[in-house]
Amino acid sequence: MKVYSAISLLLTTPWLAFAAACQPERTARADYLIDLRAAESGLALVTLRVTGAPASIHFASKLSDELLDLSDFSITDEDERAVSFRFTPAAARGGVSSYIASPGRGADELTVRYKVRAARYWPKSGAQELRQNGVICADGVALSLPGALLFPSCEVAETRLAFELPQGWKAAEIPPATISMAGSDLWRTALVAGECRTLRAPIAPRIELSVFGAAPEGGEAIVAKIVHELARVLGEPAVPLHVILAPWARGNLPVELPGELQPAIVDLRSTDPESLRSLVRALVSRWFGRTPAEIEGESSPESWFPLGLVEYLALTLPVELALVQRDFTASIEWAWMRNNRKVSMVTRAEDAIEHKLVRREMATALVHELARILPEKDFERALLDFDGTRYPAFESAEAAKSFASFLETNLRDGANLSFEGDWQIDLEHRPHSRPSSARVEKLLKIAFTSDTEGFIEGCGCKLAQSGGIAHRAEALRALRAKESQLLVLDLGNFSPIKAGRARLDALMTEEYRFYLSSMGDMNYDAACVGPGELYSGSTALREASEGRTPFLGLGIEVENEAPFAAHVVLNKNGLRIGVIGYSELLEPGLLYQAKERNMAGVSFPILPEVLATRVRELRPDVDVLIVAGRMQPRTLRVLCASELGVDLVLLGGYDGYRFLPGGPVGFLNDTAVACHQIQGYGYSLLTLYLSKQGALEVQLDTQFLKRDDPIHPDMQRRIDRLYREIGNRRDLLADMEPLFAWDTWQRDAYVGADACRECHADQHAQWSQTPHARAMETLVAAGRQNSPKCVQCHVVGFEKESGYRMSGSTPHLADVQCEICHGAGAEHVRTRAAADIRRSPPARLCFECHDQEHAESFAERLDSALESVRH
Repeated sequence: MKVYSAISLLLTTPWLAFAAACQPERTARADYLIDLRAAESGLALVTLRVTGAPASIHFASKLSDELLDLSDFSITDEDERAVSFRFTPAAARGGVSSYIASPGRGADELTVRYKVRAARYWPKSGAQELRQNGVICADGVALSLPGALLFPSCEVAETRLAFELPQGWKAAEIPPATISMAGSDLWRTALVAGECRTLRAPIAPRIELSVFGAAPEGGEAIVAKIVHELARVLGEPAVPLHVILAPWARGNLPVELPGELQPAIVDLRSTDPESLRSLVRALVSRWFGRTPAEIEGESSPESWFPLGLVEYLALTLPVELALVQRDFTASIEWAWMRNNRKVSMVTRAEDAIEHKLVRREMATALVHELARILPEKDFERALLDFDGTRYPAFESAEAAKSFASFLETNLRDGANLSFEGDWQIDLEHRPHSRPSSARVEKLLKIAFTSDTEGFIEGCGCKLAQSGGIAHRAEALRALRAKESQLLVLDLGNFSPIKAGRARLDALMTEEYRFYLSSMGDMNYDAACVGPGELYSGSTALREASEGRTPFLGLGIEVENEAPFAAHVVLNKNGLRIGVIGYSELLEPGLLYQAKERNMAGVSFPILPEVLATRVRELRPDVDVLIVAGRMQPRTLRVLCASELGVDLVLLGGYDGYRFLPGGPVGFLNDTAVACHQIQGYGYSLLTLYLSKQGALEVQLDTQFLKRDDPIHPDMQRRIDRLYREIGNRRDLLADMEPLFAWDTWQRDAYVGADACRECHADQHAQWSQTPHARAMETLVAAGRQNSPKCVQCHVVGFEKESGYRMSGSTPHLADVQCEICHGAGAEHVRTRAAADIRRSPPARLCFECHDQEHAESFAERLDSALESVRH
């Protein structure tokens, strides 16, 4: 069997091993019926009828278990009598489970029935987020044959396929009625069907378009624009393409089918930036006759170029076609500066997702650098002839020489790209034009926070306890007791949505509202809208605009309305202080691509001239002018021009602002600049010394908030009340993203550790001495037994039908017990069969709860941690 790099989880055990075990006596025929008439349930019913079956036969997928979610398996003979079978789990078969039946010589026909749903999985080929191997829902279906079918191990002379579709559905792609199980045809076919409004309309040479009815209006025109631009840049595609716009109602996961499919299936739900980039990524990869995952997982020394080219075009084309609003040059260059050469560009990326992301971002920056330094015509000509592998060829001898020099210079560690100097700003200790003899007339003290991400309180799992609004509220109260004219600001990113998560679920929304209310209780004078809020989308932005805190966002629009003021004027210490809130969105969208799907209808300024204009308008009306938020060096240089007269710039985020190598505070011309460097773990306290001419000196003090610091009792009581109220709200619990959603061993019913002890007394005794056995006690001691986000990692099967319930009805499933690692055990308890329980759990299970947020550096401690629980 050919092993495809498109999905690196494919079965590597040769298929012939199954056939050899069968020892067929005759040639069989296989007839498949895939019934999708109940697609709204998320399931397909598959019926396989094997005629001429041998006396012993295996049924197995050609994909690993992580790519196949199968249930309700049964076998009957021609008289509809049940045929017994033995299940062999994946651990014994190199990642693929099989069903082994021995009906005997008298059974001429066997009927196999089972149900399939689209499995969730983490690809190892370079993709950076949870994916879905196909989709089955009310809006349509996308299934590859290997992802839906079990195959008999005996020799099959003829394989026939039939499909039952819901009424009104049309098939955009459908496999042939007869197909060979061997060879590449099996991997190049897929069923894609639904309520389509356009079927196979030609839009360019060798390119057809199908569009599902739920696709956004104007989707056809957008695809046509991008296709024609790609044809101009890359020439005609290597193979005929069928582009399918198929938005799925269920879930937020990208669909990635195994195999070498000609159809480019794009989940275009709206015209948000990430949807359009996904469209370009899918098209560019298949333009070269490859899949996105094949390009991501390629390991040759030249593989960085096609990898970077795909992302470069995904970032630039939608902007150049005026479909997306973004400074893509700044985004690409910022990613390079932030990553600072963390991975090799000429060898395959490490398995860790963050390394793959870094490699892709760096490859994109290198392609961007080529576009900067090579003559435009030479670069364009090379792309027209590029086949998607290795390096492009340059006709001009001068361009070829420049390219060779580029490779020699920039693929080694420590290389510097031509734009790096533009991203470095050295701050001075004193203002540029004000004499040191100038007299200090007034002081202004400012406390500011940034990147709090809706953080309510410290988690007891973290090694370094810090932050939390009860601690912060008390710290601000104490500061105000010493300085009644204290100015308190937040620099943005107060939304709790995180990378890889496409939305705020109901529980997060409730916590977000509480957090906004708490900012009002802490009497923030103003807060800036940051990139995190833009990523959270229109609903979260409107929630913030209705809060008690004045939220500032120059130029931000939500569905053509401006919900935020651009500035606020405050009176402190006899001074009229103007504060402008301004934030640029620099991240190129790889780590945050799930969040960018929320940004349809959200717009923001990308030109510093917009900010400069507002500064000129406000300057005559205030004594002190502050701009707060985040921005790139180019914007900072414009803002700190002496003629604008900005007194202070406060910067948040961006990993400590690496473009300020001399430190986080100082002067650029006559403007004081300071950045907050500790995210949500504390606050910064700034003192600005003012003369009649403006700022003379600036001092910055950073304060971490530790767990044993004083807390504000009223705020703590509010937090406790919040968790008591939300702990039993079924609507909030039902909307939480479940843990271990990818783990097929969690499908059965849970029984609890006491049921395991009957046969595994020694193992139970060893477990009872570990911290896992006292996991719930730690929550009770901290008073967080009502916090769903905490409880889910301290119990078995949180809020599943047979799992732990917040209502307290299932105390026997409290703590981290056997079934978290070994799988739900009801069937194993019933049969006592080793095949019905997982013997060796994968380390990936640990990272569901021991992630970076709750267990820093756990990956480095994994081996020792496993040793302490191994039995």
